[in-house]
Amino acid sequence: MVGRRHRRSNVQHVINLLKRIIAFLFSHVGLCALVIGYALLGAVVFRAIEGPHERYIQNEVTTARNKAVQVAWGNNNNWIWNTSAKTYFGKTLTILFAIIGIPLMLLFLTNIGDVMAKIFRFLYARSIRLKYNLILWHKRRRAAKIRRANSLVARLTRANQPYINHLRLQQHQRDDCSLESIGGPPTSGPPNGNAVHLAAVDVNELLAARAHLDQLEIKENVEAQLQRISVPLSLVLLTMLAYLVTGSILFCLWEEWTFLDSFYFCYVSLTTIGFGDKFPGGSVGSNKEAQEKLVITSIYLLAGMALLAMCFNLAQEEVVNKVAWLANKFKTRDDEYD
Repeated sequence: MVGRRHRRSNVQHVINLLKRIIAFLFSHVGLCALVIGYALLGAVVFRAIEGPHERYIQNEVTTARNKAVQVAWGNNNNWIWNTSAKTYFGKTLTILFAIIGIPLMLLFLTNIGDVMAKIFRFLYARSIRLKYNLILWHKRRRAAKIRRANSLVARLTRANQPYINHLRLQQHQRDDCSLESIGGPPTSGPPNGNAVHLAAVDVNELLAARAHLDQLEIKENVEAQLQRISVPLSLVLLTMLAYLVTGSILFCLWEEWTFLDSFYFCYVSLTTIGFGDKFPGGSVGSNKEAQEKLVITSIYLLAGMALLAMCFNLAQEEVVNKVAWLANKFKTRDDEYD
């Protein structure tokens, strides 16, 4: 008894410790520490991974610089790097433009994300309703087949009723002879010929009542799910992954990149990391084709960021529900231990 209490106290101590750790991590100080620690961890990891390659590139550049300087010295076109401000006024204007443009863009993405989330919830609700309508149609069809089969049996029974009554009368007479031979009393008479018909009618009524109850149950389930509609997190992630894969295939065919490079460009661009080491249009000879690719890429990225805002909106509701469920579960366990 003492050992069981000791084990319970140890389990309760571990649960309380986990709660304190989780509460600290989700507090303001804990979140700041978590972000700083995560950034430091990323710095260490990327330095360990990219450091040797960076040193190798620097050595290659140092070796090739003397050979390439004469070719590049007379080239006035900026054909290697991406578009960026070079002058003092241009850099200052970029900062001022971004101060206004970034909040405006965030507001736009928030509004568009809310609208797209509502549309996505509506389509998901329609799919649930369609699913239950198909189930209801299948149950109705099955019940109708059973009722038709039962009605056919009843009609065949009524059509052959004289022959069935004759067979029952013969069987009844044989039973009476058997009872008289052993000294028992005779039976009261042959069974009623309408029993099968009445049984068929009862079965039809029971099937109709059962089908009605099934319809009511399915409708109640549909209404209950539609009242607490919540798009699954897996479907949200699958939608975003499908958009990334679609863009990766497009740029893979378009720019002759590898699939990993295309996926890397789409992910880095949509998450607004934007290192600028890859951009479409570099494989195009004419400026017109490069501008067309730039416009299409801008549309893809704008739609992708709106889709990302929609996914955050949908995932937020699902995560809140999961956290509430987890909190209720911990509360129930605490009540059991108390």
